[in-house]
Amino acid sequence: SALINVFMPDYLYDYAYYFNNHQNYDMVKDYFFIYSHFFDNLLNVLRWTGIILLIIRAATAEQKMIRTLFLMMAVLFLNPLATTAVAYLIASNVFYRTVEVLFNPFTEMLIILAVLQQFQAWKWAQKTVLTVLCVEIVVGQAGSWLNSDFGLYTFYIEGGKTVNPIEKISDEELEFITGKTDIKDAVPDLLSGRAKYVIYTKGADGAEIYTKDGVVEAPGYSIDVRDTTGAGDSFIGAFLFCILRDEIDDLDSVSKDKLYEYLDFANAYAANTSTKEGALAAMATMDEIQEWIKNRK
Repeated sequence: SALINVFMPDYLYDYAYYFNNHQNYDMVKDYFFIYSHFFDNLLNVLRWTGIILLIIRAATAEQKMIRTLFLMMAVLFLNPLATTAVAYLIASNVFYRTVEVLFNPFTEMLIILAVLQQFQAWKWAQKTVLTVLCVEIVVGQAGSWLNSDFGLYTFYIEGGKTVNPIEKISDEELEFITGKTDIKDAVPDLLSGRAKYVIYTKGADGAEIYTKDGVVEAPGYSIDVRDTTGAGDSFIGAFLFCILRDEIDDLDSVSKDKLYEYLDFANAYAANTSTKEGALAAMATMDEIQEWIKNRK
């Protein structure tokens, strides 16, 4: 990290970036008592009490795994002296997501279980912890539907009321998600709700977009694949870029010619990403992708 900061002064993810990056993301600040409401912090007390207990008294393989995750997070991913190198080596700034690796529904069950086990001799303490969890669940669920800050999912419920849903599914995911082996059989269910588009990607064979008015298909690009990491993100990112660039407010108003143009650009961008190794580092600038497309035609 020191070498990068000294010899690459223009590198985006420098020491200073760490503080902006971590403080701007909910998956970090929500677990560190920053800008969290009372109910969130009740959970945080249980989370961190469990982590401390696991560091001191980890006994099972699962508990030792969580202890290792925490130590890695503290030493490598939440250490401003290390994260410049982490970002450089993985070509991304997503080191803050390590917090979600530690605190997620699966590990939190083990963390809270560690707290309950600590209070085996005091049944009243165990009941208090379980009561706090039950109250959190009830209030969190109710608050979410009432658009309250105390809601566990308020952001997702309220945000979902104002978006134009676009569903993207790949040929590899189709049967697993829908139970159907043919996209044409799955589309009626996928479009039965509020979804405006169903985008079906087929790798080298291109992509299709289904709307209530029909289907638009765009062929893929023939390339020498080096690494498909980031291809799916590249595709949907490029497609959404086109919608934002053209300031599309009503998805139903987009013509089939425009949809074909968007699909073709997304196909090209994903194909270009797959010709290079890495994820973020493999993604082209606008000048690079335009030059690449021009040379392919």
